[in-house]
Amino acid sequence: MARSRDISKVLSSNTTLATDAEVAATYQTKATAGLVLLTTASFTGVASVALPDNSFSTTYDHYKIIYKFVTPDTGSILFRLRLAGTNAVGSNYNYYDVFTTTAAGPSRQGATDTAMFVGLHDSGVVNRNNIVEINVFNPFIAMPTTFQGNSTNLTVRGVQFNGDHTLSTSYDSAALVFTGSSMSSGSYSLYGFNK
Repeated sequence: MARSRDISKVLSSNTTLATDAEVAATYQTKATAGLVLLTTASFTGVASVALPDNSFSTTYDHYKIIYKFVTPDTGSILFRLRLAGTNAVGSNYNYYDVFTTTAAGPSRQGATDTAMFVGLHDSGVVNRNNIVEINVFNPFIAMPTTFQGNSTNLTVRGVQFNGDHTLSTSYDSAALVFTGSSMSSGSYSLYGFNK
């Protein structure tokens, strides 16, 4: 029965094929589906890189950030939310991650941490590309923000992660932080998910 109702919507009242205008009046087409590139930038020789202030807004609820960078030494890769140019460094991040390696990788849980753990650059691996992809859900809405993503340093290790920031605060930006000496070169792209 449902199929006959669908077919009836492409027929005019006199059972001929409906015109484009008649179909358009029945079915709404969403022409702006998908991701929208909001900003992209390059960086060199920094230990952290922040998105511009006001990157998150009411225009989009959810965001995707893709970072690609080279690190010359060992260190953890962390992610923090920002508000008015300041990193949120309180112990309000919870995360769960799984390391994927050629050997059995550990699972970890971080509760009430000062940053979201999103990756690791291994010792003995110099000047390798790192890629971090993070989906950030509801950062601008005054409710807990959730995260999901993955990273790889193009060796034998990858990390899949998810977690949240427990404060009900509206954040307007975010930062990626490397605990080693610096990210020698890299870039990021910020996308908004269309509603």
